[in-house]
Amino acid sequence: MHRPPRLLLSAYAASPLRGSESAVGWNRALQASRFCDVWLICEETEFGPEIREYLDRNGPVPGLEFVFVPMDPAWRKIGNYSATWYLA
Repeated sequence: MHRPPRLLLSAYAASPLRGSESAVGWNRALQASRFCDVWLICEETEFGPEIREYLDRNGPVPGLEFVFVPMDPAWRKIGNYSATWYLA
């Protein structure tokens, strides 16, 4: 019995509804799930609701699981400034 490779993918931004960085995170996970069992770690507060809404409408994506990590509110405040965004 052949088991597909397992992949742990980290993407702060991942969304089936947005473009740019969010689309890259989403599409990398989606394409990788064609060949691997994928666990995507992404930010909860901003992207979790969009992903859940997509999954509710379209059903689960075979081979793709989501692990949502909420950003601490203090870090979110720090990230509101362009100079500290990537630090947060």
